[in-house]
Amino acid sequence: FHLPFLSSSTFAQNNSSKTKDQQWSNLDTRQDATLRGHGRLMLKTFGRVVRCHDELSVLEAELMAVGKRHAMMQMKPELFGKVGDALLWLLETDVAQHRWDPEHSKAFQTVTAFVTTAMAKGTEC
Repeated sequence: FHLPFLSSSTFAQNNSSKTKDQQWSNLDTRQDATLRGHGRLMLKTFGRVVRCHDELSVLEAELMAVGKRHAMMQMKPELFGKVGDALLWLLETDVAQHRWDPEHSKAFQTVTAFVTTAMAKGTEC
């Protein structure tokens, strides 16, 4: 897939000779301001879904618009789930040290499924 906004980033410059899978497997988002910002937006979105669960139809419409924007950047909808899985792994490995339990895991799996499904619907528009 192609991410035009990363073409001049540190990420693209350091990984130009690698395959896309190799690039992403070695990615350290701490070194790329664009990706750090994207990560913050993702976490805010997940937090909003948790806080505003009584407004899911509004959130779904917004997430569909986000999915549509991602499709215009040639992001494949199947990647949304992979990013969600990575976020879940991060939460489970980092938060597990504190208070992560099966209830937290199920709740965040539900939120992740809602976000990724709504975004994927937006790519169909």
